[in-house]
Amino acid sequence: HDDVDVHDADAQRARAPADAHTAAYEPHARHHAAKGGKGASEPEPEVDPEAIEMDAMERMDKTMDSIAKDFSTVRTGRANVQILDRIEVMYYGAPTALKAIANASTPDAQTVVIQPFDKTAIKDIERALNESDLGITPNNDGNVIRLVIPALTEERRKDLAKLVSKLGEDGKVALRNVRRDAMKAIEKLEKASAIGEDECAGLKKGIEDLTASYIKKVDDITKAKETELQKFKTLKVAVADGGWMANRQSVSQSSHYVSSSFATAAAARQRARNTIYIYIHTQFIHDIDVDAERQTCAFVAAFIVVIMSAPPATSLDAQIHAHAKHTDDADAAPPPPPDTLPALFWSGDGDDWMDDAHMNNPEFAALKAMLAEDPASPCELAEMHKNKGNQSMKYKHNLMYARYAVEHYTTGILVACDDAGLNSILHSNRAYAGLLLKNYRKAYEDGVKAVELDARNVKGWYRAAKAALSLEKFEECARLCVAGLDVESTNRDMKVLLREAKRGVEKREAQARLDVDERARVSAYAEALRDKCIRIGPAVLGSGERWPTIDANTHEAVFWTLFVYPESMQTDVVEAARESDALGAHLDVLFNPGAPPLAWDSANAYTRESVEIYWQTNATVPYTYAQIETKMLDAAGVTRRDADDDTRRAIVDAETKTKKVDARDQFMRLIVDPYATTFGDLVKNKEFVVAGHVVLYIVAKGTEFRQQFLNGEWEL
Repeated sequence: HDDVDVHDADAQRARAPADAHTAAYEPHARHHAAKGGKGASEPEPEVDPEAIEMDAMERMDKTMDSIAKDFSTVRTGRANVQILDRIEVMYYGAPTALKAIANASTPDAQTVVIQPFDKTAIKDIERALNESDLGITPNNDGNVIRLVIPALTEERRKDLAKLVSKLGEDGKVALRNVRRDAMKAIEKLEKASAIGEDECAGLKKGIEDLTASYIKKVDDITKAKETELQKFKTLKVAVADGGWMANRQSVSQSSHYVSSSFATAAAARQRARNTIYIYIHTQFIHDIDVDAERQTCAFVAAFIVVIMSAPPATSLDAQIHAHAKHTDDADAAPPPPPDTLPALFWSGDGDDWMDDAHMNNPEFAALKAMLAEDPASPCELAEMHKNKGNQSMKYKHNLMYARYAVEHYTTGILVACDDAGLNSILHSNRAYAGLLLKNYRKAYEDGVKAVELDARNVKGWYRAAKAALSLEKFEECARLCVAGLDVESTNRDMKVLLREAKRGVEKREAQARLDVDERARVSAYAEALRDKCIRIGPAVLGSGERWPTIDANTHEAVFWTLFVYPESMQTDVVEAARESDALGAHLDVLFNPGAPPLAWDSANAYTRESVEIYWQTNATVPYTYAQIETKMLDAAGVTRRDADDDTRRAIVDAETKTKKVDARDQFMRLIVDPYATTFGDLVKNKEFVVAGHVVLYIVAKGTEFRQQFLNGEWEL
């Protein structure tokens, strides 16, 4: 088909570490026991030769994904939180990914703001940033860290280009490791006489061709990234209303590109009479960046026409000379702009600077009339818009161009050409743009329409299948892949999609089984808690939530119990206190006369005879049993239920102490007879709440601290 000349398997996929690709293809081999006794031949592996190539392709796709991810961490002069992906912070002595302990955002085009979840880690984050290869000095105000992305120096550009080149070479090494493993697997089949010599040679050639195609993709994206690093220079744009200045990023010195700032339509109209106008006759827009004020930097492969105070008849050379003279003197006030824009430079597409007055201009009306009289046929117009869309898709790394392509393809469809093949290509290409924009529903609809118009459109089948897979319509994806393979049986991308669809079906079926099993387990657990009158709430100490378990044989509750010595804030743990255990029995173990004395009890005040045991009433706000079920189902990975969203919000309120217990309802209650009180008796008390786990307090009689404790002068 004469459509977009791009590879649909997404050129930018990820690179796994080289040592991750050393596994052989044994999962696909089934060994049968050899018949006979000693001297019997080795078992012959049953391997589908085609599976070797498919596995290699999947692993190479993952390699491409990793390369793209690595490239995204290389900064190019604009704020991008992905530059932090490779930063690790020494957090409590362990190297931890920055994104795991902080949130990063880009409030504007030049700033990255890092908000630590734990403010005590802010110094560690700052140190990690200083020691990294970012080349940016962090600004720490005690609450957040700001990274102001500076314009890249020429030296820094060269360093980053070397880094990109190295990342690309690492990716090629990983691809070659995949090739090596595939070749070994093929040779193993040949040695076992599972395939013939000719088939072996054909498989090896297929692997070589596959590797070469992926290495070319690495070369292409490496070159694109290196080119991107050279795009950014600074151009000053001034207006005459009081020295308003703007610095924007422009393209490389070697290209005749320029950057210009445009404000929103309202702001442009307000400044219309005292702004320097830069009129651009454009062929291709090369990049887009939008800041908080929607000021746009358009990188243009074109020439600039600057109209100052001179009338429209002024020669182009004189106008450009006037602009150059002004831009050399940034402090000079620019001449006033003309009252109207030359109609030749209007796009007619509703640009921000256009209003009703412009639309009524006779010059512009004449130009529109000339376009309307275009004698081109509908099919010629459709072909023209298809080609324009294809041109935009050459810059698909910037999604703005994918949107432009959608507009062109849509216009081509709307001209009502009677060529079914051309309309099929337009729908197929628009499906590809939809995939890039993650508009999977529209991409699916376009792909299906494409194959309805032309059943031989393999790319239409592939794009519809890929969109169906993204929508988790696995059966539909498999159906489309099978139909596409009927048209082109050797299509590797389609075969990979078909395998992913089958895996998706298997995963969904496994998830359905998990959902059923976990719902039954959680429901039984909640019912057991209800029967035993056990109430559970958020943890109040730093030891987290360790909910009681139910013994499958005895049906007893088993409690993880923390014994707290509030005088010293030391603790002891009993990991499996059973429902039928008396509290006194555990005190006997803790204060066994043969046990070593407590290190902090220099007065030897804590003995079995002298200690008392307390618990706190209404220690926390208890979860409802519905909330308990929701927490457990979510933790078990059960399919998320939107109906539980209100329950989740209530859980968050309880855990963040939004809903608090009235302090007047909390006090310490003595367990008078620990030997007559079991854990089961304790949890049945309507004022007892398992605060993440059972918490009991041990205090020594006759001590000064005991009186403070009872008077409420001690707090957690």
